[in-house]
Amino acid sequence: MATFHVSGASVAFFCKKMCKMLLGPSWFKFTAKIVANSETLGVLPNAPLAYVVAQIVIDQIMDMDKRVGDVQAALRDRYPRFDALQGLSILVGPSGQPQPQMMTAASRWQFADDAKRHGVVLQQNSIGLHATDYSTHDEFSGRLEVILKAMESIIPSMFIKRLGRDPGKIPYMKSYLGLTTIDCEMEAGHLLIKYYIARGAGEETPILPPDLAPLFLLEKSQLMVQPRNQPVALLDTDRYIEIEERFNVDNIIRRFADLNEDLLNAFKICTSEHGMAIWEGRK
Repeated sequence: MATFHVSGASVAFFCKKMCKMLLGPSWFKFTAKIVANSETLGVLPNAPLAYVVAQIVIDQIMDMDKRVGDVQAALRDRYPRFDALQGLSILVGPSGQPQPQMMTAASRWQFADDAKRHGVVLQQNSIGLHATDYSTHDEFSGRLEVILKAMESIIPSMFIKRLGRDPGKIPYMKSYLGLTTIDCEMEAGHLLIKYYIARGAGEETPILPPDLAPLFLLEKSQLMVQPRNQPVALLDTDRYIEIEERFNVDNIIRRFADLNEDLLNAFKICTSEHGMAIWEGRK
C-alpha cells in the first residue's frame, strides 16, 4: 500500500492576531468540499508561511539502506549536505501503551541544500521534501519532481499508500489546552486544521507544531524565532489522501497541485482581512 502526505502539504503559518476564530458559521463552508474562491494569492511580500512539508508514504523498501548511496549521488548537486539517523520504531498496543518487545530498528537519511533551507528525508517507507524557505508552489513542486524522478530511476515499481502525514483520529471540531482542531472530510481524504496559541522561546528554540519537530538538518526560518514569552498564533493545515497505486511521478505532482489548492483555500477562509493587508504590504 502507499500514501501521499501533504503537510503543505503540512503547512504552518504564523499569524500573530491575524487569524479568524476557528469557531462559528464561517467554518461550515468546509462540509464535504472547500468552496472558497480559488483565485491565487500570488507571492505575498510579507508571507507568514514558516514551514512546508510534502511526504509520500510507500510500501516498505526493506533494502533502502543499500540504495542510499545511489540516491545521494543523484541528489548531491542540489542537496550536498547529508546525515543519517538510527532510531527505534515502537508499536503502540490497543491500550495506548508502548510495547517494548515490538521495537524495530528505523533509519532516516537526510539531505539538504547548501543553505540548509530545503531538505529531503528518506525512510524505508517514505520520501519527503521540507522547506523553511518557500517562495511558490511551482518552485516547491519542481524540487519535488526532481527528487521523485531520481527515486523512481533508482527504485522502480514502488507502491504508494498516502500523500501527507497521519494526523491520527481527531473529532470534527474540538478545543482543548489552547488548541482548536477541525477535521474536514473531503471528497477524497481529509483536511486537518489546527490553531495554536503559543509563546516565543527565544533565539535557540524555533516554534513548531509538536508533530512537525524537529527540523533535522534544516535551519529555522526567521518566523519561527520569536521573543521569549511573546504570544504567537500558529495555524497548521494538513491535507492528505490515502491511495493505492503504482508510483508515477506525473500523477503524484498532479495530486499535490490539487491538495495545494485546497490548502490555499483553507488559508484564505481562516485568515483575516487585517492579516492579509499586512502580508500583502498594504499596512
